[in-house]
Amino acid sequence: MRSWETACSQFSQNGRFTKLDDFLTLHDGWERSVPDGPYPGMLSNYTDDLLFSMERLSVQPFSLRRIGVDADLPFTIAKDVVESVTKTTQSLDDLHKAGRLFIVDYSHLAELERNEKFAASCTAYFYIHPDNDDFLPLAIKTAPTEDGLIYTPADEPKDWLFAKMMFESNDFWHTAWFHFASTHYVFEIAYMAAARTLSEEHPIRPILNRRECRTAS
Repeated sequence: MRSWETACSQFSQNGRFTKLDDFLTLHDGWERSVPDGPYPGMLSNYTDDLLFSMERLSVQPFSLRRIGVDADLPFTIAKDVVESVTKTTQSLDDLHKAGRLFIVDYSHLAELERNEKFAASCTAYFYIHPDNDDFLPLAIKTAPTEDGLIYTPADEPKDWLFAKMMFESNDFWHTAWFHFASTHYVFEIAYMAAARTLSEEHPIRPILNRRECRTAS
């Protein structure tokens, strides 16, 4: 059974979703399409901030960058909010000057043509905690305009979860296009050049042919 059929079946069997954990049933029966299951921790720690931030280092690390100590910050956060999030006396400027502040900027997505549905274009701060060196989220701004809403872990859990979902939506979109641009399209250039210049008997062709089949799939 294909994944979408499995999801529809689970939805029908379990009825309406009334709480967040109900969505976990959509992952039941995916063993054929994902033999090893979702990566460890995803279904048990999916609301955890540490998991969310560590995904930046594994899912799409190329979007993450450290903010240079002399660079301007795209938005500010009140000191009392930062203190509430970090449980320290650190300010945003303190984290910045210490080289502990990072950013993922998807504000450029605001330039895409929109349909009638809502779309965010998030910019997010992450930081290395000054006490335990955990890599954690600090804030998510959902639009590049001055009135763009800023969410932090100090907000209500549902509001903060919603902000993370908007960010993940941006991240998924960017990751898909980055993947094509940095792998499929790049390899196509090498493969087509080989097809035009190398004999079928050339020892490198089986390697390229195998990789092209994987890329196409």
